[in-house]
Amino acid sequence: MMDRFLTRRRAPLTLKDLYILGILIGLSGLMIRWTASFRIVCTYQAKARYHLDSLATGIDAFRADVGRYPTSLDELIVEPIGASGWFGPYVFEGGRSLRGAPYRYVQFPGDSEVPFAVCWLGVDDRIGGERGNRDVWRYGSPRK
Repeated sequence: MMDRFLTRRRAPLTLKDLYILGILIGLSGLMIRWTASFRIVCTYQAKARYHLDSLATGIDAFRADVGRYPTSLDELIVEPIGASGWFGPYVFEGGRSLRGAPYRYVQFPGDSEVPFAVCWLGVDDRIGGERGNRDVWRYGSPRK
């Protein structure tokens, strides 16, 4: 009786079996790739948040030393002409994000509650967007 089970041959894989196997491998590869690319984009946004916090701190320090807000992010690295009290550089990043797109710096008028904002426009470098293209903003400390 045991000999019958030992000598039984299994049928080879059919074309249908190979087709289903290929689909399963392809779908699992797509899922892994999508998950990995989404995590990379989330990492870019987290690092952009960190850089924007660093820029905002540098802008506040520039304001405390010089007495005014910088007109551009370059003034945080290179001493502007006629700026007394400059003790920079205030940031080590050159105002460029991980993907090479510049960070944006906006000054608000004197009567607004928030003096400035810095932002990163996402992976696509355009205003607005969802998921990986979502903008990241950091506003300055409120005026007193």
